[in-house]
Amino acid sequence: MTPDFCRNLLLSECPAPIVVHLQRLIAMMHYSHYNNVMPSSVLLFRNNPMFPAGEQQDCSEYLAHLLNSLNDGERTEGFVPALDDQVHNFTIADKSFSGQLTNIYKCLVCSHESRIQNRFRELQLAFPDCGGNRKESFTVQSLIEYNSASDILDGDDKYACPSCATYCMGEHQTVITQGPRNLIITLKRFGYDKATHQHTKLMNKVYPNNTITLTQYNSTMHEVTILVYRLYAIVIHDGGTINSGHYYALARDAELRWVRFSDDVVSFMKCPEIRQLRTRDTAHMLFYALSAVKGTASPEDKENAMPLSPEEPLVLEELPAGLLDFVKPYLGGQPPSQS
Repeated sequence: MTPDFCRNLLLSECPAPIVVHLQRLIAMMHYSHYNNVMPSSVLLFRNNPMFPAGEQQDCSEYLAHLLNSLNDGERTEGFVPALDDQVHNFTIADKSFSGQLTNIYKCLVCSHESRIQNRFRELQLAFPDCGGNRKESFTVQSLIEYNSASDILDGDDKYACPSCATYCMGEHQTVITQGPRNLIITLKRFGYDKATHQHTKLMNKVYPNNTITLTQYNSTMHEVTILVYRLYAIVIHDGGTINSGHYYALARDAELRWVRFSDDVVSFMKCPEIRQLRTRDTAHMLFYALSAVKGTASPEDKENAMPLSPEEPLVLEELPAGLLDFVKPYLGGQPPSQS
């Protein structure tokens, strides 16, 4: 469902085990005529104390772990320079999902500014304080705007101004300085009930905009580019608490039809159904693909933010020889053990 990521992964010659296991899994999903494929090889290979089998896990944490493992595999095998941050040397995951945030801190006494840049593969959006009102609803775009607003640093959170050499009232804002090709959004649905001293799930409904916009700033913070993203997948958490429930996914296919994936049950959905999910079925992760770039931008920024052109899926013969040999025996039969 993320064509550029799948294409780059399938074409990779990296021999790292995690790369090979993911290649085989995606190749079987793309080219096999088998009705279902078990991802057990990837799950078993990434066996980690943080994710013990049989326990409820957070899907965003597992995705971050999986993409980090993919990065580590490429760097360990020398396919990507370990400390090079140039676009053409990005890992497979970073080419598709990586962007850049800049945290701006400003002293409101002397106007001194400091900026800290960070790469990100996931944009985490917090909810406004609703005072426990579960009926208040939001859109993804409204949460983006809420999380992009500046906030005042005062009291215990005052800004340590290097110019004033003391703690001063300040202002903080996080801005996008390079938008990713594909934007992963995670909604921070973890709450805390002060009365019961228990962690709770924020059940507020979030309507997934079909398109969203991000404001991308250049290095001077004066010129902006508007990045337009289009929704292509949602991960839904079905459950009333943060410690229990079930995940299922909604994704657009090549013909732009919505498909529901719930374990081994796959079915089509109509667009209105997505806005009419049960209260306990809440959007947890959303995936958007860059579709347009608007506004003023430098040539470098335009190149970094260029939307992806539609690509035809790889034909079988384009696969690397080793992967092709693996897939061919199973084109019409049982799936391989992937051992």
